[in-house]
Parts: sequence; C-alpha cells; structure tokens
Amino acid sequence: MVISEQFGADIYQIVELANKNYPRGGPKKPGFAAGPCLFKDGFFLTSKIPFPELIAAAWKINETIPSYLVERVKSFTPIKGKKIAVLGLSFKSDSDDTRESLSFKLIKTLKRERAKVFVHDTYVKNDESLESVVKDADVLIIAAAHKEYSQKGYEYFRKLAKKDCVVADVWNIFGKSSIVYKMQ
Repeated sequence: MVISEQFGADIYQIVELANKNYPRGGPKKPGFAAGPCLFKDGFFLTSKIPFPELIAAAWKINETIPSYLVERVKSFTPIKGKKIAVLGLSFKSDSDDTRESLSFKLIKTLKRERAKVFVHDTYVKNDESLESVVKDADVLIIAAAHKEYSQKGYEYFRKLAKKDCVVADVWNIFGKSSIVYKMQ
C-alpha cells in the first residue's frame, strides 16, 4: 500500500491482477492487519526461518500504517480542530474483537494532532450512532470493513459528511482507485 502509492500505482488493481486466474487465493488486499495472532504467529515463524528480520520488518511497517494514514490525510487537509469520523474499532471485519487493533493507535495519533475524533463500530458498544459520527465530518476513515459500511454505500456517507470530506479507505469498500481521496 505505502510503496504502490509512492509510485502512483493502484494497489487494489495490483492485487486483483496478481490474483487473476490463481487457483489458491494469492495476495490479500491491504488494510489494518492486526490482532493478537499477528505478532504471536510472526514471532513463532521467526524461530523457524533463516531470515527472521524480514518478519520483524513487516511487523514494524504494519505498525506505522496509522501514522502513514494520518500523514496522507494531512496532505489533503489540515486536521487540527477538524471532525474526524473513524469507522471501526475491531481488528477484523464484522467482529467485536478489538485486541491489538490498529484503530486505537490511529485514534491516539489523531488526538495527538488535536483532531476532534468521533468513533463508530457496528459490533463494539458505544453511544454514538453512525449518522451522528459521520454527519458534517471533515475526514472519514474506514478502519474496519464492516458489511454495514459497505452496504450503506458511498452516497450515504457523501450526503452526511461535509462536501469536501477527505476519505481514507484502506479496505477499499467504496471501490475507488486510491486509499485517500476527497469526496466528489
């Protein structure tokens, strides 16, 4: 995701082409890879391979994704004092499991930048409705690919958020060719 954007390439198109006619699954789409097994399984794997530094490097890169997203959003709009809607706290879609979720690191980074952060997760109890979180948002970040968000669709969010809202959609639930973009 990070490398493809530096070259102006569409990561989603790259993954689709890599998977074309491949019978066993192939590369997965990028997103917030997290959860308790990611670190644990990587640690066990490093004891069995001759190049453990590769696993450690991948883990370090993954941990920087929240900061990378914030910087990408800031390249579109300043975020200090802006309303940021973060959709999803769980580390995987359609789940209430928040263990080791990168959403918390993302929220912490946004608050450190003095953004006004509002959070919704379909599966994690909170008091905010989806509509109230997204209404008049300056920035919309899709942090978990919950079906509710993709089923609502781009138009639902476009109508609620501010006209020039910046979207960071690491899961590509809206089918755009970029991870970070302005709503049209």
